[in-house]
Amino acid sequence: MTESAIQSDPRLAWDVIEQICAARFTGQVAIETVIGRTNVYMTRGLIYFAEHSTEIPIGDRALAAGAIPSELLPDDDSIRHALADLDALFAGQPAWAREAVEAAIQVETERTLMEICDQQVISSDSTMYRHHVSGIDRWFSSQHARGTTDIPSCETKVVIGEGDVIELIPPPQTIPPMVRETISGDVGEAVRRAVSAIDTATKTIGPAPKGFVRQQRGPSISR
Repeated sequence: MTESAIQSDPRLAWDVIEQICAARFTGQVAIETVIGRTNVYMTRGLIYFAEHSTEIPIGDRALAAGAIPSELLPDDDSIRHALADLDALFAGQPAWAREAVEAAIQVETERTLMEICDQQVISSDSTMYRHHVSGIDRWFSSQHARGTTDIPSCETKVVIGEGDVIELIPPPQTIPPMVRETISGDVGEAVRRAVSAIDTATKTIGPAPKGFVRQQRGPSISR
């Protein structure tokens, strides 16, 4: 399903995202702006990750930020494959073991959304039930995804992990205040460390190679 911006009445990226969130969409939304292509992933209207298509894979960014325990990584050349599937990498680990990765994902998602929110949309394309290739959609609480509380459908949430206290975010004006509260003060500190580490790592690693295309994970029949 492809939806192009109306030239006589151009919309901002955040207006497009708000509309799709309000429809409790599940899958991938690709938004084209002057910045380039940005992919936003959500479950029933809840945004769990967003990234620009030219960026280094989130697993590599999290590793560079020191968010992935070294003992979980293989010693051979399969490390790239392991980083590509974060859900499999942390399989069998307690939820707290991936707090630093979740913090890095939160930081990167907020940064990406703020970079495009006030940009005019050139075109947008949505694919239902297409989730991020890293498998991180499986980390989100089914209770959060069901939206069991009385929450206005137009309010956008960014959800990380099972034990978070979710702060509702009203429809934004220019820059969405993507702020979340968490039960653990350690996670808040991890976010601050991740911001600095990811910024440094990105400058060191540089942009993704020209022509880099990340494979998408197809629809999952059973969740």
